[in-house]
Amino acid sequence: HIGENPPITGYVNRRANINRAPRILGGEELLAWFRQQDAERRLVQVEIQSPTVFRLELA
Repeated sequence: HIGENPPITGYVNRRANINRAPRILGGEELLAWFRQQDAERRLVQVEIQSPTVFRLELA
């Protein structure tokens, strides 16, 4: 979920970065959300809701 918006299908890749930091991948829908929110350079809070669901919000 992204804020109160409908969910976007994506996944966490824990091997994408050399420093082992996880990367969230959500395709065009996630990219569009970041651009609409002007969030590309802002802090994003991640709330883990279950092993397969997380929520993103601008901090």
